[in-house]
Amino acid sequence: MTGIKSKIVMAGLAVLALAACGSGLTPAQLAQQSRNAAADESMAATAYAAANASDAAASQAAASIPQPSTALGSPQPSTEPSAQKAAAARVAAEKKAAAERAHAIHEARLAAENTPISAAQWGMVIRNPDNYTGDIYTISGTVTEYNIDSNTLATQESAALVAEDSNGNDFVVEAPASLLGNVQPGDTFSAKVTVLGSEEAENTVYGGTSEVPDFDASTFTITG
Repeated sequence: MTGIKSKIVMAGLAVLALAACGSGLTPAQLAQQSRNAAADESMAATAYAAANASDAAASQAAASIPQPSTALGSPQPSTEPSAQKAAAARVAAEKKAAAERAHAIHEARLAAENTPISAAQWGMVIRNPDNYTGDIYTISGTVTEYNIDSNTLATQESAALVAEDSNGNDFVVEAPASLLGNVQPGDTFSAKVTVLGSEEAENTVYGGTSEVPDFDASTFTITG
């Protein structure tokens, strides 16, 4: 910009100098010099205007460019895709549902274990106890033989007794001696037991031995 303005001023000074001094130029030459200076001045003015217009356009374009926010508290957009969030939510829902099912099964099993065994289920267990090894039931019966000083029937615990159900089917109940206490033949009882399978026991009434169901008691209550 400064160069263009200087050129305009120099051209004007040249015209004044030629007109003021007698340089020996003819009037035609002086007129031609004046016309040349005027043309130079016009060209400089046009270039000056174009430069100003270019500067204004550049300034306007720069002003229209959005500036980045420098606010420290500006919220940042989430970088986690929505698909990943949805997948995580599904996994969490599936885990929760599985935990609820497991809890319901556990509660149902506890309820069944603490409910007296049905006649139909007892009939299946008493006939083939090996098929139900590990199952837990609440059973009842009448003591037919118990000798606290004898461990001949016990395979898992320190004491055992022989009992029978209402149909005369014999079975063995094992338990710690402290749990069975001073139970006597003829006592009726209720017990929460785990099926151990079958065991060979001697029939003290009729003689001989037979395979009978064997149970391990965790609770034992005399009922009569």
